Amino acid sequence: MSALLSSGADAMDNLFEVSFIPPSSWGFSSYDLELLKVRVENFKPPSPKRSVVSIPYKNTTIQKPGSVVELERRLTFTIRIDNNFVIYKLLENLKSKSFNATPSVQTFEPQESLVVTAVAFKDDETKGLMWEFRDVTFLNMSSTEYSHDAQAAPTKLTVDLIYSTYINPFL
Repeated sequence: MSALLSSGADAMDNLFEVSFIPPSSWGFSSYDLELLKVRVENFKPPSPKRSVVSIPYKNTTIQKPGSVVELERRLTFTIRIDNNFVIYKLLENLKSKSFNATPSVQTFEPQESLVVTAVAFKDDETKGLMWEFRDVTFLNMSSTEYSHDAQAAPTKLTVDLIYSTYINPFL
């Protein structure tokens, strides 16, 4: 019983909702799209960095901003799935569709590629910041192994994605 109590409720600590939005041509129902709205444990927003150029001047060095912007276009989410393996099956289907080499997936039109949104909530119902990632492709999906000694440890799924563009959050 103490293991169950110490595992905690993650609802208060975990206020990011991630939605996987496939194009309509992929054949997902509206019910599937509702299931593909999940809370994640470790969303890290993109943080582009600008390079710095050192310019020697007389007896000193002056640092100026460079023209290169460094950004790793990769997302990693941990999703708690517990006994809801329908989400796992839907994500596996998305993964296979995003790997598929059909012409509908290979186009560069935004409506024909997977879109992922991440929303931060200010409180229970008020939406705060929202990031939108376009042209998303699955790299990997792995789940925790089942163990008899886990003592109420939830089943988690780690999803690795790459994207080509994203939209900064708006309040």
